[in-house]
Parts: sequence; structure tokens; C-alpha cells
Amino acid sequence: MSTKEIFTLRDSFTIIGLTGRTGSGCTRFASIISKEVKFESNHMLRTPQDIEYIDSLQDKNTVFKRKYTICYNFFKQNNKQYTTISYLSVLFLYCLHYAIFKKKINTKDELINYLCQLLAENFKKSIKKVDYEYVNTVISRTDLVDLGVDYDLVLSELNKLAWNISDSDNNVLFEIFFKGEVRTLSDKLFNLFSARDYYLGSFFVHRLGNKIRATGDPFSDAVKLKEIATTDNIYHIVSLINKIIKAWKSQQPNKTAHICIDSLRNSLEIMFLKERYAAFYMIAIHNESRCEKRILDRIIEKTVSNPNDVDTITSKVLRLDEIENNGDDFKEGHFYAPDVENCIQKSDIHMSNPGKVIDLSNKSKYQSTFYTLIEQWMKVQSLILHPGIITPSHDERCMQIAFISKFNSGCISRQVGAVVTDENNSIRSVGWNDVPKGSVPCNLRDLHDIVDPSRIDPKDLSYSPFETDNSRKGYKDGSNFSIKTKESFHSIIRQSNDLGLNHSFCFKSLHNKYEGKDNQVHTRSLHAEENAMLQVSKYGGQALKNGTLYTTASPCELCAKKAYQLGLKIVYIDPYPGISMVHILANGYGNHSTRMFTGIVGRAYNKLYEPLLSYKDELAILNPKHIYPPQKIESEVKKFIEKLLGCKIEEEIDLEKFKSQVEYLKK
Repeated sequence: MSTKEIFTLRDSFTIIGLTGRTGSGCTRFASIISKEVKFESNHMLRTPQDIEYIDSLQDKNTVFKRKYTICYNFFKQNNKQYTTISYLSVLFLYCLHYAIFKKKINTKDELINYLCQLLAENFKKSIKKVDYEYVNTVISRTDLVDLGVDYDLVLSELNKLAWNISDSDNNVLFEIFFKGEVRTLSDKLFNLFSARDYYLGSFFVHRLGNKIRATGDPFSDAVKLKEIATTDNIYHIVSLINKIIKAWKSQQPNKTAHICIDSLRNSLEIMFLKERYAAFYMIAIHNESRCEKRILDRIIEKTVSNPNDVDTITSKVLRLDEIENNGDDFKEGHFYAPDVENCIQKSDIHMSNPGKVIDLSNKSKYQSTFYTLIEQWMKVQSLILHPGIITPSHDERCMQIAFISKFNSGCISRQVGAVVTDENNSIRSVGWNDVPKGSVPCNLRDLHDIVDPSRIDPKDLSYSPFETDNSRKGYKDGSNFSIKTKESFHSIIRQSNDLGLNHSFCFKSLHNKYEGKDNQVHTRSLHAEENAMLQVSKYGGQALKNGTLYTTASPCELCAKKAYQLGLKIVYIDPYPGISMVHILANGYGNHSTRMFTGIVGRAYNKLYEPLLSYKDELAILNPKHIYPPQKIESEVKKFIEKLLGCKIEEEIDLEKFKSQVEYLKK
């Protein structure tokens, strides 16, 4: 008997989304999981016999070795190859599809002219005033003609596809995206970009993605994008990805599909896929040395024709990466923009990319961890296909508690959770960013009360006198917080009330706006790390030296100093946009370590570590005689038959005779 049917959904359909900062290794990871793993010759995947043990007694029964061996043996038998959907290729398909139906392109010359215009238009008044005329020298009309692409065939393929793509177009969409001349044109064009100017290729994708998510039009005015953007178009690209996934699945035997999307840089697109697919897992690839210039130098030196351009292009790529990561436009409500920082926060699985060349002689780095990218994937893939095949690591258990605790936060800007352990890895406290005990969290307060203080009950202490006392002079112009708020937000508050929403507000943001400053001091909340560390002193002293601070976001300068003083190691998910890492924590002679989290958290933690059925029951299905005595089996069979027949059977059942009768009936 087999358990295959129980795990059939995991075995037949999964979607992996990738995100990460430029140079982190998303494309490399997509390449790894899209190929067959050759266990005998792959130096990036150790055998269980290769593993050295950190235990001082050289105990051959270490927990890690057993976990590694279980995953290794399962992965070797069950590994799935993934088909990659490149975000770049989806963008290009969207533009070509748009050309046919919106621009009415019909001939080869018109299509080449369209591509020339598409390239030029997407560099007008670009970041740091990149001269878009330069684009025509990097990729000219002659280059497009000489690509070796059959443009007539491209047009023929596109004309078979309807404007509103539906399930009836699955066959055509499959051929176009995965096999056709459109795919050839897409690949060759982006390869040409990379060979001529790595930065321009990155910027082209950045600008084009913004335009489509903002307006649906690849030719919209980039300068006026913030004015003309609507939320109606946010999901245009990811909806096309969804249709491509359906097209691939429809053409596979038994509808089997294992898809990898490389890569997602807008958090709303991630939420779209999470809501759409239960089998979707978001992976963030981290590389802590990614920002070092030498990393990008190696990438660019292979693609730039003039080595003297390396420094210039490197700085441009890093600047563009910073813009996409911080997501300032997204924070201001321009939701079409990339926000990689949020994408990392919303990821379920975090992997560390140690690079292409691994020095296997330096065993201290990877003695008891799934170290290389392929080893980390081996663990995740095993858990996807067979949930609960191993138990979580200590890091994962602690970070999951920090991750869950952040949802207690009443902060309306960013929720953060933290856990502090002692040196024996025992959890001593849990915290999240929130106001001090006795105060009302920001998400439960209403700006309407500030605009109209008469609404507030005198006994209600949810608001401070500074916020509500109209006689108090708060600012240089003689006004106060309540008056300024009423002037700025009266109409907006009415709109939120019409939707039945509580209009929560951040005092710090408004106060800074009215003062014309940017000061963290005025926040009402304690940070998650502060709260976790203060809990220990509030409810009883615990020795924390040499313990660990687990936090969903790396600590700011203030919290970093406190962790340093307490002698805590730090494990974090999302890098905080400050100088704490390179200034506070990298300073002095303290015995201190900081590292990014690697592992599984969030909803994926439950999905991957909760077994579909107990392992004992699974073994019973595979070989019941070795688990239960014969009389137990006969009893269960008898109950099953009685239930089937709807009556009581008085006599005992001869199990062997019953089995032979079943075999006879099968024939």
C-alpha cells in the first residue's frame, strides 16, 4: 500500500516566488532548481558522510546529521525540477501583446520601430538624467534587425492570442511564452542589454514595470506617473503571470506543475499570489556581502565592453537597487513602485547565498547547517513534498515566535516582533513594538477625535493634553496639534468614515510634519527589542549575556547599543535602514555577532512543519503488520465492513480469506 495519494497535491503542484536585492542570487537560485541535481558530482551538495560534527565528543548521532541525512535521502528520490517564469520575459510579452491590440502593429518594420520607441521612451528624463539618446547607440535599430529573430513569426504568434486572455487561450499562450519566437526575441533582447550596458537593462525593467503597474500603458509619461497612476492596474503583470502558470499546467501530464517566478519586487504582487494559491511559497535570497563593490564588479566585468565603465555602472546599479529596496514611493502611497524591503518582510522562507565557490575545507562555517543554496533548497523541497519530515531548527522556533508576536503591535507603520534567549537557547522574553502598558495603541485611536475633541469623554485618557488642549501653544506659529490636524485632515477623515474605517494616525509623523523635522524621539512606541529586553528586568532578572536577540527587523542604533551592552548575539530578517550594523555593532572590541536569519517562518512554518498525518499512521499504511498486531488489523477491517454494509457482523473475520476474495473480485 502507498501513501502517494495523501501527498498528491504537494507532489503535483507548487509555485515558488523569489525576491531579494540586486546581486543576491535570485536568478542563480532559479537556475539551480530548474536543473536535474547530479548527486555524485555536485560539489555544492555534501553527502551525509561528508559532514563534520561540531560536537566536542564527535558524537556520530548528532541531530543535525540525522536531519541532513533524512532530507538528503528523500530529496534524492523525490526532487522536482522547476520551470522558471522570468519577470523580465512577462514584461516583454505584455509590451508585445500591447503592440498588437493597442498600437495596431501589423508589419515587421512597424514592430521594429515599436521596439525602438519602447526603448527610447523608457529612458526619457530617467534617474540622474540618463541621456536616452545614448540608448540608441547601445541598442540601435540595426541591432534589432540583426538579432536573428523572425519578426513575421513573432507577429503571427501574437495574433493568435486574444486581448482578454482566458483559459481557452492556454494552448496558444503556452507555445508563445515557453517555446515560440516571442520567447526567442525576449531572451535575445535582454542578453543584448546585458552585454552592452548592465545598468540600462536594469533600469529598463524598473521603469517599464512601474509604468505598467501604474497605468497599464508602457508608453505613459514617466514624469507624470504619480499624478496619473491608478490602483486599477496594479495587478496587470502578476495577472499575466497567473495566466502563464495556468497555461503551463494545462499542457502537463496529470496537470503537474512546479513553477519558479524570478523575481518579484512589488509586495502587492506577492499578496496577490498568496491569496490565489495555497501552494505558493515566497523565498527571499540574502547575500550579506552583496553590497560590496567587488560582487557587482564581477557581474559587470563579464558584460561591459569597456572596463573603464565598471565603476560608473556599478554605482548606478547600486543606486537603483537602493531606490527599489527602500520603496519611498511605495511608502508615500504610490503602490505601483518596487518595495523590496516589504517583499523580504512578506517572504516565508529565507535563504543565504554564500556564493558560487564554496571552500569546503573551511568547515567551521557549515558544520551544522544547510549551508549552500542547494542544501537549503534540499531541506525546503523535502518539507514541501512531505511536511514534517524533520522538525524546525532552534533559530526557526524562536523567529517564528517573534514573527507571530509582531501581530500584537498596534503600530500602523511597521509591526516588529522580538525574542530574547539566554546562552542556553532558552526563551526569556518576547516583545513587539507598541506603546507602554496603560497607553492606547495607535491603531485604536481615531484622528476624528483630535479634529473634534468634543467627541472625547473626559475620562478617556487615550489622548494627551498636547494633542487635545486647544489653549496650549504647540508650535511657533501659535497653533496647536488639534488645530493643525483639523486644517490638514478634515476632508480625508470624512472619506474614511464613509467606508466605515477607523482613521488611525501616527503622532510622530504628524508632529514631525508640523515642526518640519524628522525626529524619532516623538514616537509613542517602544521598539520590539526594547520591550523584550525590558520584560526581563520588569518581571525578574535573568542572565542574558551570550544569549541571542531574534528580531524580524534588525535593530536601530538605539536598540543595537542596548543589545551590545547586554552581550546579545543578533539574528534578524529584514535589514533596518540605518547605520547600526556598520557603526554600532561593528565598533569596539565586544564579543558580538550579527547574522541574517536563514529558515522558515510565517504561514509556511505551519504548512511545512505540520505533518499531514502522524508518521506512525503513515508507517501503518505502508506496512500495517509491523505496527499493529493481527487482531488489531482484523478488528479494523471488521469495523470497516460493518460500516459499509450497515449491519453488525457477529462472527470473526478471516483476514487472509477476505484478502483473497478481494483479489478475486479485482480480476
